[in-house]
Amino acid sequence: MIGNPSAQPDQAYAWMVLTDLRVVSFVNYRTTDADAELTRSHFGGTIAPFLRLTLNGTVSKLSASADAARCSPGR
Repeated sequence: MIGNPSAQPDQAYAWMVLTDLRVVSFVNYRTTDADAELTRSHFGGTIAPFLRLTLNGTVSKLSASADAARCSPGR
């Protein structure tokens, strides 16, 4: 399962696995210990770096493939 680290619970959202096993999500907020206005100023609102999955039977893993981060949607 892909998820945010406990220290950054709002870091990203909406993970979607594409047919080529790339995973796309969106940057949300980088958690800060600051007030709400400063936290809001750290809003990402953009596509996060791509991840890539590998499948082996019933086991899935995140791949260390660097090309996943360089690919854009639809490629």
